[in-house]
Amino acid sequence: MDFLNSYPADGIPCPTCQLLCKSSSCHVIENDDEDFTRYSCARCRTELCKIKTILQVPVGICSSNFKDFQTNKLPYVDKTLLIKEIYENEAEAFVIIRPPVFGKSLNLSMISHFFSVLERNSFEKLFEGTKIFQEKGIVKEHASKYAVIHLNFGAFSAAYCHSEKKILEFLKYKLKQIQRRSSLSLRNLNDSDRKALEELDNIEDPAAIIQGLRTLSEVLHRVSGQKCILLIDDFDTLIKRTIDNKKDFEVLKAYYFPFLMNALKENQSLFRGIITSCTTTFGLLGDIPNYSFLEENFQAGFGYTEEEVRELVQKWRRIRDDKIDQELRNLRDYYGGYQVPYKGQILGLYHPISVMKYLGEGEIEPYWEPTSETYFLRDLHKNSPKKALEMAEVLSHDVFEQKIERDLTRVDLHKNNEKLWTLLFFAGYVTQVFDGIAPQKEGYLRLTVPNKERWRAIRSMSGRLELIFDERFQEGIREALQKFDVKGLFSGINNWIREPIPDDPELVYPDGIAYRDIVKGLLKILRGQDWDIIEEKNEIRKRSDIILVPKRATEIKRAYIFEFEFLAKEKRMEKNLREKQREAYKQVLEKKYWKVILEEEYDIEEILGVGVVGCDLWLTFYRDWIPKYEK
Repeated sequence: MDFLNSYPADGIPCPTCQLLCKSSSCHVIENDDEDFTRYSCARCRTELCKIKTILQVPVGICSSNFKDFQTNKLPYVDKTLLIKEIYENEAEAFVIIRPPVFGKSLNLSMISHFFSVLERNSFEKLFEGTKIFQEKGIVKEHASKYAVIHLNFGAFSAAYCHSEKKILEFLKYKLKQIQRRSSLSLRNLNDSDRKALEELDNIEDPAAIIQGLRTLSEVLHRVSGQKCILLIDDFDTLIKRTIDNKKDFEVLKAYYFPFLMNALKENQSLFRGIITSCTTTFGLLGDIPNYSFLEENFQAGFGYTEEEVRELVQKWRRIRDDKIDQELRNLRDYYGGYQVPYKGQILGLYHPISVMKYLGEGEIEPYWEPTSETYFLRDLHKNSPKKALEMAEVLSHDVFEQKIERDLTRVDLHKNNEKLWTLLFFAGYVTQVFDGIAPQKEGYLRLTVPNKERWRAIRSMSGRLELIFDERFQEGIREALQKFDVKGLFSGINNWIREPIPDDPELVYPDGIAYRDIVKGLLKILRGQDWDIIEEKNEIRKRSDIILVPKRATEIKRAYIFEFEFLAKEKRMEKNLREKQREAYKQVLEKKYWKVILEEEYDIEEILGVGVVGCDLWLTFYRDWIPKYEK
């Protein structure tokens, strides 16, 4: 009997009666094994073949509700031992920082279903067969025993922070929502507790609203006899949506954080407070511990390991054994690559939502879609050419070093562009590299972009980042350099500067330094393997702005010398431009900037001098071969 991956379209001839059996006419043999389907001849019932089954992945595969996975038989990776790790953690309240759509909401849903008294009747159906179900002590003592307060801030707008009135309305709405859900677990309300809940439902006093979450937890504790569990999902959503507006941010600080902190700190009615965030708490939750990719805690509970991905692929994609390793390599290139410390070793992780979408679609391709995190990072980037160049220069290296700070504040973020790398790290755009090489500076980490999907995402932060890593754009710049096509070179550079026209005031300086730095930065990234840039060594400038020479191993015997000048917008007339161009070129001749090429012992036969004039968002140049080049 033959083993086939698919039924032949032209049918299978029966070896016994010679009937040509099509898939629509042949007989399917009843079979308990899900791995394959067996077919037999429609006439004589001779068994013809068995075909490996491809399981259909149900719709709703990316649900964040734990119950959906357990009741609808969706592909699920058992992360229930995270509950044991949370129980054993000594901190009463803590923050778990993981990238967007990395399993945070699903895990909080799982925790809620495990501990909530409301799930008492469905507990066994949901958790039977899971890893935590084997932990009999924890199940007996804690399962379905607590009133769970579950808050999700992911879907709320920054409009709630525009005024004191709006933020109080928002918090009051959340309190009512929680109170109505939680009161279902209260079997025996006395008059005092019932009155407290009714007052909470009609609360108007700002101070009482801020205290409301703590008040609710105390009532639930008193009535149920068990401490409460507080779950706060997407804590940083409102912060990200107000961080560029100081007034809104101050409103948030005055009401949102006290509302949460009153319930989280020194609350005798709290068993555990678990907060999830995509970036950082920006120092707004005091000394509550933060657990990110930097710490070993909870690492196995978020993201998929290599073994977990292999099991998913084997079960749901039914890939042949001799093809599975190649499929996993492809999946790792697109969705894996995250490296985290765990139990003294390095654990490799995959982005879970992308793996799930791959299971549903059956194709390995980028499934990443913009999230609130994406727009937040784009806003911080502000599409500045200066920031784009700084990021592109870093990203042009496979491995690079950046400082990652746990205690990032709003003020830090706006003062220093380097802080952006901390957010990119926490948001999963870059990951730590454990290659045995120590970082050169204290407090720095060796980083890399983990996979192709994240590479695509980080490029999309800016039109200039997208363009600078575009292969056609890079090839055009390198071809212009090789042909000494100065017009083509600056045409590409001008297109990059104007794509789109920025509103960054740092772009233009009176002396044209910004233009020089932009061109120099682009050439550093795009020059390819054949060119070197000779850097200035003296504080007092005695040489041209940019000297570009071919590397010694190449056959190119020509070099560039660029000199930059700046012309005010009001003086941008053809006559003035020509004068400035020639003035810049003349300076190259008179000061003999080309002598540095001799000092560095480059074998150059000809040098092209280029006088460049910058005027607002416009560049022009004069070029000529330097005469009487003294070798």
